[in-house]
Amino acid sequence: MEFSKIVKLQITIIFLFIVELTYSQDQSLASSSCDYAISFISELDPIEINRMHSWVINVKTKAGIPVEGATIRLEGGMPEHDHGLPTNPRMTTELGSGNYRIEGIRFHMGGTWEIKTTITIKENRDICTIPLEL
Repeated sequence: MEFSKIVKLQITIIFLFIVELTYSQDQSLASSSCDYAISFISELDPIEINRMHSWVINVKTKAGIPVEGATIRLEGGMPEHDHGLPTNPRMTTELGSGNYRIEGIRFHMGGTWEIKTTITIKENRDICTIPLEL
């Protein structure tokens, strides 16, 4: 692994620990039909409209065991306005302990959002919905 990639990974992990200690944006809401317990921490607290940012999503089994080796995809929208996110967020890094970095998130207006989080592990796929009020 290149030195710069190692440093970037270490900075990301440090960021994760700092965010977990200082931010109150941790959301632990998912649809009851989801097989996982998911939560997220935004690098913005509070989340600001029209500002690009990243999240760290934590995925655990309902028994509290961190989920490793997943692929996470985020889609979302405002059901009341019938439109989606203005960006295409993507998972960039698996951080360990069930944590995944998602970059490229931006909300363009306040209101009620639903973030569809698709969690894929091998051939198994589940969609968890995160309700979000901005």
